Amino acid sequence: MNLVKCENGHYYNAEKLASCPHCANEKIQVPVPDLTGARQSAVDTYIPEKQLSEKYKIAGACPLAGWLVCIDGNMKGDCFTLFTRTNCIGRDTSMDVALFQEPTVLRYHHATILEIISNLFCLCP
Repeated sequence: MNLVKCENGHYYNAEKLASCPHCANEKIQVPVPDLTGARQSAVDTYIPEKQLSEKYKIAGACPLAGWLVCIDGNMKGDCFTLFTRTNCIGRDTSMDVALFQEPTVLRYHHATILEIISNLFCLCP
């Protein structure tokens, strides 16, 4: 796939299309709705950073197991998704549970929530 950004900020696959289909549809006023009924020109074509999209792929490969909610500290009320694999806790944003506003938490691997076993989690410091 060869993603190209046109002059109007739309992304399209240059291997399959000679020009931007979003711009072409806008010029001839052809409404091309998506599943929500919005025109394609109104659809966000933002592509996240490669590292972030890779993290989404990894997270999507594991089923959701639960959530962790901060009930105290600088991040009180923040919620984190836990998966049916090992979940690492730390201050660095690369951690599964990134407590980046908590100065008492180590940057990497402060604690680990082990894989789910019989609907129970095991927290290992």
